[in-house]
Amino acid sequence: MAAVGKERVKLLSRFLLIWILLGNYSVFFFGCALHPVLLQEVGPGRKVYSSASPADLSGSIRSVSKVSQEDSHIKEALKKLHERRPELEELIERPYGMILVTGPTGCGKTTTLYTVLNKLNVPSRNIMTIEDPVEIRLPYLRQIQVHTEIGLSFASALRAIVRQDPDVILVGEIRDNETATIGLQAALTGHMVLSTLHTNDAPGAIARMRDYNLPAFVINSAVLGIVAQRLVRRLCQNCAVPDAVDDMMLHRFGLDAQDKKSFMRNVGCPRCGQTGYRGRVGLYELLKFTAPIQTLVEQGGSTKKIRERAIREGMRQMWHDGLEKARLGQTSLEEVAKMAAVVAVTDSTGDVRKSA
Repeated sequence: MAAVGKERVKLLSRFLLIWILLGNYSVFFFGCALHPVLLQEVGPGRKVYSSASPADLSGSIRSVSKVSQEDSHIKEALKKLHERRPELEELIERPYGMILVTGPTGCGKTTTLYTVLNKLNVPSRNIMTIEDPVEIRLPYLRQIQVHTEIGLSFASALRAIVRQDPDVILVGEIRDNETATIGLQAALTGHMVLSTLHTNDAPGAIARMRDYNLPAFVINSAVLGIVAQRLVRRLCQNCAVPDAVDDMMLHRFGLDAQDKKSFMRNVGCPRCGQTGYRGRVGLYELLKFTAPIQTLVEQGGSTKKIRERAIREGMRQMWHDGLEKARLGQTSLEEVAKMAAVVAVTDSTGDVRKSA
């Protein structure tokens, strides 16, 4: 966001000194039309979700802004999944079950979930959401804002709305055993449940659910699939040039010498603010609960074993998705390297593969 926009955020937050000392937090919505600079930066038909909080006792305030994808913009987001799109669409067409989206804060999990909701959103379908906060508004949805001060948590709200016969339920985040248990029970009793977890990859979500003391047979019966994702910077197509990748990077990704000239790198121009990047692109992996994966979960298999089996079952990992998009010139190999911690994984045949 432009500097003038950030100053406006801080002004609208209306912080007093006593609030700064107490460490309070202020969150609000405002439309792009409030300032021409903001309108130019995020485009029409989209909103900026901004938050501001005290950075230290000196009175300085730090603001963080997100651009919410709304209306027609969100309809295109599912296309970014590329070859994973048909598999995900197959899962969301199921009448019941749970689909999880995992990744760190700010990686686009909410946008992915709302893209799914937008595809499912018809007047005849009862869709209810529980979020903290509600960042995106869609017609026909019944959206509930979590308010822990009055006892309205994810768990209590979820317990209430399952009695209102929803077809689809979105839980903003699974944070505790109670929310996870109620969510899985809802998925087993005829509801499609969408939610998020904070894990590094898709197989890691299974270990997180075990941490919540969820039985393996319940996980297998309820969970349809897990999507893990990251965002990397998109190369500016106005100034990107071929990249001469060094041998160390080639070795890290298991590439051949002939791949040296297959990638692009950032340079910088006025159009991208001299950064060489403009926008972001998503990297994805999709873990489907096939019969072999369910067997491993039932047996208490480790995350490593589940990952190896998922690769043999056809799971394409995030680093591999990033490598393909780097070859297409959408991002740089350097950006993929920042995202992917590449380690060697040996499968049962003795072949060495790479894993994020």
